[in-house]
Amino acid sequence: RYSKRSWMKALGTLPKSYVLHRVWDRCVVNVAWAAVVSLIFLALRPVAPWIFFNVAPVPHIVLGTALGLLLVFRTNAAYDRYWEGGKIWSTIAVNVHVLAVGVVENFGTAAPDRARRNVLVIAAFPYVLMHHIRGWRCAVVGGEDPEAEAVVEAMGRVFEVAGNQPLAILEFLGREVDRLYLDVVVAGQRVGEDGRPSGAAAAHATRVMMNFGSMKGSITALLGAVAGCERIRDVAVPQAWSRHTSRFLSLWCFSLPFILIGQVGPFWALIFMFFVAWAMYGIEEIAYTIENPWGAPEKGALPVERICETLNGELREMLGRSFAAHAAAEAPAESAAATAAAAAAVQAA
Repeated sequence: RYSKRSWMKALGTLPKSYVLHRVWDRCVVNVAWAAVVSLIFLALRPVAPWIFFNVAPVPHIVLGTALGLLLVFRTNAAYDRYWEGGKIWSTIAVNVHVLAVGVVENFGTAAPDRARRNVLVIAAFPYVLMHHIRGWRCAVVGGEDPEAEAVVEAMGRVFEVAGNQPLAILEFLGREVDRLYLDVVVAGQRVGEDGRPSGAAAAHATRVMMNFGSMKGSITALLGAVAGCERIRDVAVPQAWSRHTSRFLSLWCFSLPFILIGQVGPFWALIFMFFVAWAMYGIEEIAYTIENPWGAPEKGALPVERICETLNGELREMLGRSFAAHAAAEAPAESAAATAAAAAAVQAA
């Protein structure tokens, strides 16, 4: 994260700047064009020294103001897409946690193996979505994508042939939550030998029924997140807007040497031309870079890989912690039952 203390580092790393490398060719072309104009000026100065001094800078200044506004609007539109992508992945993180906690807490005792498998599928969902929005497919042949192995193990061939793999995962999780919900509720309604339902089973079924809506709501929110990611990927900034901005900027920069030479001279015009081209084309390039937040993080995109790794680690840690707590809670109960059985056997003897 940038801070006020990192300005020296920002200056020192300027030669390695990604934006500079992206606009370097345009800067060189503009400086070369300014050099050509300077040579023409030096050749014509003995004959017509007034030729470049009569170019009024006012029209260029007015057009520069309009160009600045256009670049600002273009960058704001790109940043809106970037910011929306960040909000979508924040929603994904929240609902993935809610869904995983709901599965473990509500179904961990009734069907622990099934709950563990579903939590692993939930942990793999962010990875699958990341691949999907980048135009890739998760593959498990030869261990190419270990995070997808849990999904394929749970879903089988359905996941591998699915056209939209994130949606296939959410459909699977929706069915699993419904099935586990029915199993727990039915178990809570069963009657014992005394003709009454078990108190513990009934209480568990009541708790599951209360939390069922939040888990289904999390799945619905994740469906909306998938749609939001696909919207950012598929709906680009209007091409006419991008092309007009690029053409306007190029013509404005190509006409700038005619103003600079008359104001500062041929030598300084080349230097100023480079910095102006770097600044203006750099702003345009930043807009092109951040309008696609699903690219590589080193190119200015969102750190989606890091988010996926963090979620995966947190869910696996939560899974281990929760099942350890369940095991610790069941151990005293089993010990008490064994003690009671032993006492009953002694009394019978």
